[in-house]
Amino acid sequence: MLGRPALQFYKVKMSLFESCADVSEIASLIGCDEDNPRIMLQAYANAKNPGNCPLTNKNMVPADLLPLSKDSIVARVTPWSD
Repeated sequence: MLGRPALQFYKVKMSLFESCADVSEIASLIGCDEDNPRIMLQAYANAKNPGNCPLTNKNMVPADLLPLSKDSIVARVTPWSD
């Protein structure tokens, strides 16, 4: 997790993070139908109980993110390849 100073640096100076009030704003930001982030957030929430996300193969799901979550910060991430 990022601490507040690092988050502010990446959000304000680098413009890599955007604040979104709700799932509707997330969809608008990334240019997709509102159902897409809603489905992904629900899948993430469902993966928290067993601790493994079948979509991402992530073994640890630490945050409580739900389709009804408010005041999210969305990051711009560049895909990495070897």
